[in-house]
Amino acid sequence: MTPARDRLARILMILLGLSAVGAFVGAAVTIGDFAPDRVGVEIWRMLGYLVFAGLFVLLGIFPRRLPGLWELVFFHKAGKVVLLVFVFEAADPEPTIFVDSTLSVVTLFCYLLTQGWRAWLPAR
Repeated sequence: MTPARDRLARILMILLGLSAVGAFVGAAVTIGDFAPDRVGVEIWRMLGYLVFAGLFVLLGIFPRRLPGLWELVFFHKAGKVVLLVFVFEAADPEPTIFVDSTLSVVTLFCYLLTQGWRAWLPAR
């Protein structure tokens, strides 16, 4: 754990958080374009962007204080890609697959940089 590695991870995770806020804004301005039977799902997805923005920023600021959070965030993003590619056999390289693959890789990279697994260790 070096300050430089923590700083790089912090910057990357905050950038992920900002990108999730951008996705929230993008979804918010188009929510009225959906059919009434889709609005509930789209609102759920839109709010999920804010939740992940918060999770990314929390991990950037507190990389070794929130046991299990790194793993949950990575599981969600990587799991979504695995399901889309291998279970649902998404034929086209959907933007979702690209975005969530990128989020998975950056999250894993930052986890390794900060040694995020140390959050599980007892406080000293």
